[in-house]
Amino acid sequence: MKYFATIIAVVMLAMVMTSCAGNSENQSDESEDITEQANDIINQLASSLEVTDNILSRQNIKYDSETITASTPDGNSDTYYKYPSPYDTVDACMAAMKDCYTDEMCEKIRTTFFDMSNENRWLTFYVADDGSLYVPDGEIYHTLFTTPIASAEKSGEDKIIAKTTVIEQTGTSDFEIVLKKENDEWKVDGYSIPGSEASIYFAKPEVATE
Repeated sequence: MKYFATIIAVVMLAMVMTSCAGNSENQSDESEDITEQANDIINQLASSLEVTDNILSRQNIKYDSETITASTPDGNSDTYYKYPSPYDTVDACMAAMKDCYTDEMCEKIRTTFFDMSNENRWLTFYVADDGSLYVPDGEIYHTLFTTPIASAEKSGEDKIIAKTTVIEQTGTSDFEIVLKKENDEWKVDGYSIPGSEASIYFAKPEVATE
């Protein structure tokens, strides 16, 4: 009987180990599937993300000759250049944002960049009474994140946390992209650098070079 009990114990242990190995493989396969899904989503959004990044960071634009002189928050005055078409109004810019950002993310962008009543808004645009956009001279450093995404995990049924790195002037840092399914479409719902309090409202994918 003792010999028989030992055989049963060995068999049960083998079954448990096989089950654990199977669960580990399933989890690994699931993680790879989610990462692949995140990369597919970002690839589909890449073009729109580049457009929105260029708008908000004012990259590669030619300022119109039309200018206005307007007061700055400190009470002085500055020259602002008419932002070129087709993104020369708040409505046009926000329409582009909606192609790749969720409604909540879009509202954060609208408030942060285009709401003249917001005392804490970023001073990168001046919005005229008719909704036309003007900007001071100069570009803004933009955020580039590396692709393909290294890993991703589900956060509920309709949210994915994609993890990669961001290319900064001083090197690279960890970077997270929140992807959310909204009205049956996957869009970006937020960006963050873990451990940093800096707010990031726009970024675009960039393949890292060695």
